[in-house]
Amino acid sequence: MRHRAFTLLELILVMAIITIIIGMAVPRLHGFARGRRTAQCAEQIVALTHYARSQAITQGVPYRMNLDSGKGTYWLTRQQDDGQFGQLTSNFGLQFEAPDSTRLSWNAPMQQDGQYIQFQPNGRVDPAQIQVLSSDGETYVIGCLSATEMYKVLTPQEQQWAQQQQQQQQQPR
Repeated sequence: MRHRAFTLLELILVMAIITIIIGMAVPRLHGFARGRRTAQCAEQIVALTHYARSQAITQGVPYRMNLDSGKGTYWLTRQQDDGQFGQLTSNFGLQFEAPDSTRLSWNAPMQQDGQYIQFQPNGRVDPAQIQVLSSDGETYVIGCLSATEMYKVLTPQEQQWAQQQQQQQQQPR
């Protein structure tokens, strides 16, 4: 009886072919992961806005979404008992950082004490848009179209409608 088996040369040849295939696929997967980080950043911002809104309603105190576009960071603050706004003590109070290949910008209203999006205890919010832009041109626009809506990633049609509304508001009457 003779047993059939692979020779060492056949195993080395198969391993070489697999190595070549993996070597060709890895650079393509690297680009996919970078693009996915931008999408995850946008999803995280949406999640933070939902959390801020629900906590403002539940706790009866205003919350704020803060963003530093120069540093690419964003975080939540809450109104304290003394009336000042301070960072949260939970994981949602961390200062989050956008990936290196991602830029953040926004058109939040300028207030007396800075630029932020405020979430009120009655469920109302400052409408604004946040752009999450990757270095390869992929853009996510997060926004809320009215003071009573929740923030979400806007569709191209919603972005166009929001731009038209802004232009109408800026025109003199």
